[in-house]
This record gives sequence, C-alpha cells and structure tokens, in this order.
Amino acid sequence: MSTKETQLAFNETENKRLKLPGKETSTQPPKQIRNVLADLGNINLDNDNIKSKPSKNVTTLQKSGIPQSKTNLPTAKQGLLSKSSGTTCYISQLKKNPPIVKQGLVTKSHGFASSISQLKTNPPVVKQGLVTKSYGSSTSIQGTNYTERLHPTLSQKYQSTDGYNEDEVSISKSSKQIRDVDRNDQRDIFLLGRYVTHIYKYLLDLEVKLPIEQDFLNGTLVTSNMRATLIDWLHDVQMHCRFLLETLHLAVSILDRYLQVSGIIHRRNFQLVGITAMLLACKFEEIHYPEISDIIYLTDNAYSKLQVIDLEKVIVRKLDFRLGRPISLTFLRRFGKVVEADQYLYTTAKYFIELALLETCLASSRPSQVAAAAIFIALCVKHNKVSADHWSPTLEYYSSYNLQDFLEVTTKLAMAILEAPNSKYQSIRNKYSQTENFKVSNAVGLRPDSAVLRKLCKLKLV
Repeated sequence: MSTKETQLAFNETENKRLKLPGKETSTQPPKQIRNVLADLGNINLDNDNIKSKPSKNVTTLQKSGIPQSKTNLPTAKQGLLSKSSGTTCYISQLKKNPPIVKQGLVTKSHGFASSISQLKTNPPVVKQGLVTKSYGSSTSIQGTNYTERLHPTLSQKYQSTDGYNEDEVSISKSSKQIRDVDRNDQRDIFLLGRYVTHIYKYLLDLEVKLPIEQDFLNGTLVTSNMRATLIDWLHDVQMHCRFLLETLHLAVSILDRYLQVSGIIHRRNFQLVGITAMLLACKFEEIHYPEISDIIYLTDNAYSKLQVIDLEKVIVRKLDFRLGRPISLTFLRRFGKVVEADQYLYTTAKYFIELALLETCLASSRPSQVAAAAIFIALCVKHNKVSADHWSPTLEYYSSYNLQDFLEVTTKLAMAILEAPNSKYQSIRNKYSQTENFKVSNAVGLRPDSAVLRKLCKLKLV
C-alpha cells in the first residue's frame, strides 16, 4: 500500500470516529483508542506460557495509520524481562526459575526480589574481626554475638556495652541524661550524622599529635606583645580582604607552630612570617586565595615577592607539610549544637575564642579546651551565675572533658575578657561591637566590673 493510499484510509477512519457531517455514523458511542504502552488488558499470564486474548479488532495508531494486531506481541526470552515496541512482556517462567542465589549473596533481577531461602542453610561468610550486615540477624564472631548496627543511637549504645570494641565509650548510669544531638542528622549530607562522632574523635587525637609548647617563643627574639600586635594586624587583614574566620585561626596556628621550630627570628622578618602564614592559610581554606603582590601591598611593600615564596617553602618544610591542625572554631560549632545555642550565645562564645588568639598563654592550650571554656563562660554570662550545672552530662560526653579538665583555660580566658576593654589591641573588640554581631563586646556581663567573670578568674564554682 502506497503512502497516499495509507493516508486516505487513515482519513476515512478518522471521519467515522469524529462523526463528520454528511457521513453515516453508528448509533453506538465510539470506542476510545487504547494507549498501547500502558494497556496490559490483552495479556494473560499463565504458568506455562504467554497467551494473548483472541481479538478480531485491529488497533490503529494515530500517527502512522499502520494497523497493528494485538496478537503480534514481542516474544520474551527465557529468564529475561524485555520491553519492545512499547509493549511490556511478562515472563511466565519467573516463578519456575527464580534467580540463582549465590552463597552469601542475595541477587535482585529487574525489580523482582529473589528468594533468600538458601541464606538459612548458607549464611554469609564473616571474616575474623569484621561484622557483616545480614538482614538484621546476629552473626557470631569468635564466640561473641554481634548485632549489626549501621549507626546505633545513644539509647541503643548504652543499653549494653557487651559486644563492642574498646573504641566504644561506656559511661555510668548517668547516661540516661545524655541527649542524642545527631538523631535527626542521619540522612543529612552536610551534618554527617553517621560519621560526626568519629570525625571529632579524630580531631581530638590530631590536636594532641600537633601540640604547641608553653615556651614556644623561647629563642625567637619575639615577645608576647609583638605576637599580639601581629595577630591584631592579621585580624584587620582578614576583615579587609573578607577572608573566612577559619583562615585567621589557621594562620595563627601556622605562625605559632613555625615559631616553635624555627629558632631565631629577627624582628624585621616577623611581619613577613605572619603574612606568609596568612597566605598559606588562604590556600588551605579559601576558594580564591590572593595574589602575592596583593599580600606584599598590605605590608607597604616592605618585602619582595621572592622573599614570600622562599619563606613559604621553608614554613611548609619545617611543619612537615602538616598544616591542618584543628582550630577552636571547629569545636565551638560542635559544642554550640550540643547546647542548642542561639545566635547571641554562639556569637558571644566566638568573640571569646578570637580574644584567645591574642593571648600567648592560651596558644599552648588545646583548641578543644579553648572552645569548651568559651562555651562555658558564655553560659555563665547568659544565666548570670557561675555554676557547674552549666556543663551538662551531654556536653561532658560530646566534648570528652569534665569541668576540671579546662578550669585553668577558663581562668586565663576570663582574665583576657576582663582586660579586653582596656587593651590596646581593639581590632577584635571593635568587630564584635557592631550591630551584625549583636554588640556582644559591649554587653553588661562582659564589663570589667562583671561579678561572673571575676568569680571565674578566681576559680570559684558554686
């Protein structure tokens, strides 16, 4: 049949269906054209083979006009679910020949769940020292029953400590007071609820491996006042260039660690060390780090580009390429989540850890302890009361510190907060006196006559 004849036949069929004037039409309502892709009413599934319902009707496609018989269905291959010409085929032998289940494995084939009856006779092989997921069942390892849990909640973890390795934390009966702060973050790709505990455990171990000694300025010709002056200027650089706050904290960490291993540093090169540390921190934290010429411009062209590049190589080699020491801001975010801190409380604690950057006596403290002291002081100022109850069992669990572990850090930090209004280094305080930071540095509880801060300086806990 030619294309013209096919088109005429199609037009005649359409005229009958649409009941055009002057044409004979049937008194019965017209049948609705079936959708071949979705209509499965002409398929009869049998256990032995596939049979189609006998039909004398011919379904006409709207576009091509080519008649297609419903009995001419694609042949399905054995063991496969095929889809051809828009018609879905069913495999009758699926019930007789289910997918093969290998030992220790469950196979799925094209959306059909396979039989797992062989799992009872052939359980999954468990290697020594490993726990394999086995559909919620318990697997025996070295005579001990281990129930597989991808991420147990705190309530599950503390019901019984039997069957867990040494890395699991066991605490006293006071664990009932501990709140699971990561319960709603299991599926959050940003908060990483499944791995956040292990991440912070790694950070706690890493800050111990990368320490800063108390006498790290000995033999460098650098004094505490020189260090505070440089950090105050680096804070202005961070604000002027709009760097991340993490960049400033990391730059101070690189500066202190380099001062610890460098030996004698002359005063005329001290600013060069600070600006190079800031450049390395930018390369570590920022998406777009500044050009060396811009860095030199900030020093009023006191140094050359070659000096910055050479010192950059020296710092990286001295620190053995290990620049990623944890910072207190990272731990503060975690502790703020634990206490469910609002923006004002969190900003107040963030102000405290930035003041801690200026203090040489706090440089040797662990960043996690500085963050713990900052959140504790912020809670005391908020409630206008110094009490050990502010450090709850939940905070003790997630920080791995009790109150006695960082009392010395708390005393030093409280003293720095009291002296901040009268200090000559006002860059950080001016930043937190702005409206966008809730003017926390001008708060009544942080004035030099604050009774709460004075009690903290004297280690008086009620």
